[in-house]
Amino acid sequence: VGGQEPLRSDRGSADRDAGRSLTLGASGSIWLLGAGNMGGAMLRGWIAQGMEPARITVIDPFAKNLPAGVRVEAALPATGCPDTLVLAVKPQQLDEVRTAFAGRGGLHLLLSVLAGVETATLAAAFGAAHVVRAMPNLPASIGQGVTVLFGDAAVRDEAAALMASLGLVEWIEDEAQFHAVTALAGSGPAFVYR
Repeated sequence: VGGQEPLRSDRGSADRDAGRSLTLGASGSIWLLGAGNMGGAMLRGWIAQGMEPARITVIDPFAKNLPAGVRVEAALPATGCPDTLVLAVKPQQLDEVRTAFAGRGGLHLLLSVLAGVETATLAAAFGAAHVVRAMPNLPASIGQGVTVLFGDAAVRDEAAALMASLGLVEWIEDEAQFHAVTALAGSGPAFVYR
């Protein structure tokens, strides 16, 4: 009711913005599979943060209005392997992607925003050296969201840098917590928003 103090985070703006200044790395190829709402937001954020567009290949048959210099493919290339593969497609497309990607080696980091697909499943499907699962929320599309991450601690900085363009990045230590994260931060607000 009127006159209430707004809820405030105990984090200061310096803490909140610290994740945004993480380096995106100077080299390494990135394949972004899916450039819809979330994939497109990540791509725009990477470019805005200074990532060289030539590092990025967008794989999406419906991709449009992409930044200049970004390579675009309608389908997964028949050969080759990026340093980082970012899965930003619908979970029901996983089997198709897994089949198309089969037999490739050398994938350093698999970063997935697929809801409900666990890291063990992703590791078995893609054979990546490191797997990180991410759940961004709706405000991420304008760079003001919160993305929750779970995965290999060896690539925390790298994964956080890739997701920082969407807003604040937080890590969880137990993958089982993703069920609550997905319901509260992912699907719930999107459902209400629509």
